[in-house]
Amino acid sequence: MRSLLRQRARHIATVESSTNSTFGAPSLDDENMETRKSSSPAWSIKLLLVFGIILLGVDIATSNSGNKRSTNNIEWHWHHFSDHRGVLLPSNGTQRNLLIAQYTGFDQAYLEFTNITQKANLAYAKKWNQDYLLMKGIAYDSGKKGQAAYNKLPLLKKAMDANIYDAILILDSDAVIVDLDQDALDLIPQSMLLTACRNHETDEPYTWNVNNGVTIWNLSHEKMNQVYDEWQRRIIARMKKRKVIPSDQAELHEVLKGYGEEGRKSMVNAIYTMQLRFHVGTFVRHVVRSRSTTWSSAEDDLDRRKSTLQEAVQHVCTKWKDACD
Repeated sequence: MRSLLRQRARHIATVESSTNSTFGAPSLDDENMETRKSSSPAWSIKLLLVFGIILLGVDIATSNSGNKRSTNNIEWHWHHFSDHRGVLLPSNGTQRNLLIAQYTGFDQAYLEFTNITQKANLAYAKKWNQDYLLMKGIAYDSGKKGQAAYNKLPLLKKAMDANIYDAILILDSDAVIVDLDQDALDLIPQSMLLTACRNHETDEPYTWNVNNGVTIWNLSHEKMNQVYDEWQRRIIARMKKRKVIPSDQAELHEVLKGYGEEGRKSMVNAIYTMQLRFHVGTFVRHVVRSRSTTWSSAEDDLDRRKSTLQEAVQHVCTKWKDACD
């Protein structure tokens, strides 16, 4: 494990807003404009007032019917735990810098999941002097349910454009870090583009068939921009198909398939070790829907997942109390 070589910097939290047109994402109410908020203290106070309802966890869920909420504005909740954005100095002398990122849309259940999981995920960022970013909103919107999953693309774009991060750990709303001693950078070789858990143990370690609810991306990989562009192109094309349900994972699979087995050998690190193994993961626990549950999922399945996540966070904050404070 790498040792932290600097004193922990004070925690700086900022809120920023932008429009989904920033990402070239089509929207039902896209006004082709971009709004950014300053992170100065004065603006921070104003933003806390403007978004106070959201920050307090009040219901901002919306239906797909007439009272649909505008999705033009997207919130970016930044938590900086290092004055140098959390750079670590590993034993081999190279510097690698990680962003921990999470997202949620307007669905009440997933807002609640995020309110639960972000405490432990923030604690991990704090312990490792790394930055944490929470995105709230829907970047790619055509009115269908489930499109918040497409938010992985703008998270990647944010990290790529910042030009200070070497890697990004992207977490679904229902994913929680449960081992604050595990260095996420140990799981992403510098020669690989992507680390994720493969969906079947018998698949090759470079398979395209991975769970993209928990992923670690090497932002300096030579194929990063190419994969991002093709993934975005496929998602936008998918949105235009009326009878096709949203699926960021299906489109990522198609992108990875396109590189063939030989190409993926230098791109995909599809692990099946315990660290990222869904609900039993020892580093990140991803509490997904049961296979029998649909988007209009049964209340008991939501309660099961919420309870599991709460227990995981309680365990983390009991074992690493200082990080959770």
